[in-house]
Amino acid sequence: MKIQHNNMKVTISYNKFATTPQPQPKEQSDSVEFSGARPAHRVVKKIARGAAAAVGVAGVAKIGYDLATSSSLSVGLTRAAITALGAGAIIVAMDLASGVWHHKGDNYGSQAQTLKHTKWHTNTHDSDYCLIGVSNKALDKIKFWPKWEKAIYNTLGAEPVAWKVEPYKNFALGKISEEQLTAELARMGMPQ
Repeated sequence: MKIQHNNMKVTISYNKFATTPQPQPKEQSDSVEFSGARPAHRVVKKIARGAAAAVGVAGVAKIGYDLATSSSLSVGLTRAAITALGAGAIIVAMDLASGVWHHKGDNYGSQAQTLKHTKWHTNTHDSDYCLIGVSNKALDKIKFWPKWEKAIYNTLGAEPVAWKVEPYKNFALGKISEEQLTAELARMGMPQ
């Protein structure tokens, strides 16, 4: 019988004639712990997304007010468009700010997370630092976070915790391609 708990498989054997306990498999210390499954991350993401939803609802209410109280339809539509652009810009700015904050907290300073926590960010297809989520795909497409890390390294000399994964460090510094990174991470047993 197998019991799964927190990504750990434990095999339990029942043998009434056994006199010595069966050896249990060791937990892999370098296994990847996805932060999306951690309760604290879920709570912070819910708060960030709730704040974005509040901005969106306020924007929609303001658009309705602009349309209802304007002297002409063209003035109302102009005000509504400005409000929609403003609300969208605020949500994107909140998302980018949460991404920079999350990236800094995971990788730099005295509050930096352990490598076990940050390994999931080394995958080029799973670098969701922005907590609201509207900016992640665009930032991944332009490879923003490796470029950001390289810029910080070149200006301040600070290496992120994620650079302890050597293939990712080489990718961020431009020494290997994305395909080589993916192959190396697969060879290391990291998720793709």
